[in-house]
Amino acid sequence: YYDASKRSIGNAVQVVFRDGSETARIAIDYPVGHRRRRAEGLPLLRQKFEAAVAAHFSAARAAQIVQLFADRGRLEAMPVSELMSALSAH
Repeated sequence: YYDASKRSIGNAVQVVFRDGSETARIAIDYPVGHRRRRAEGLPLLRQKFEAAVAAHFSAARAAQIVQLFADRGRLEAMPVSELMSALSAH
């Protein structure tokens, strides 16, 4: 990290076209996955997970899997073999 107090490596992008025109420069110090944006990032991560599950399983199975992952205590107590079985495409 360039600045240890920030714990972030920001990034920026600007597009310059062949005709010389350009977009505005957009800089992001803390991307959505950064701990300072955790509250903003978790709903996006859940949406991504649910979309991936829905694309792979039937609607009923996808709902079961999403429900399983929503119950942290149940998930943490579940043996790995049972979890892998729940995630297999029957």
